[in-house]
Amino acid sequence: MIDEVPAGTEHPKAADLRSDLNQVGQSISKLGADASQYVRGQAQHGRETVRHQYEHLQHQGKHAIDSAQGWYDQGCKYIAKNPAASVLIAVGVGALLSRVLLRD
Repeated sequence: MIDEVPAGTEHPKAADLRSDLNQVGQSISKLGADASQYVRGQAQHGRETVRHQYEHLQHQGKHAIDSAQGWYDQGCKYIAKNPAASVLIAVGVGALLSRVLLRD
């Protein structure tokens, strides 16, 4: 049976449906806003993690460069103080490497 509604008025079920649809629309808008905020938070966290890793690797690189420079300086001082021993060491290392690399 069809409910008759006076002309010029809205059917009560249509009003309920309109209200429900309005609430669904608001819920979807809130979900979109929440998802957007979550994604922004995750992106910020990712940026901070990358920045921290970059700074850590930069520090390690500087430390490695300083260590290599120290070894180089020590080597130069040793060679300056002991030139004959340095040549003999170089010849010995070269002989060992050639035996290892030229094996049959």
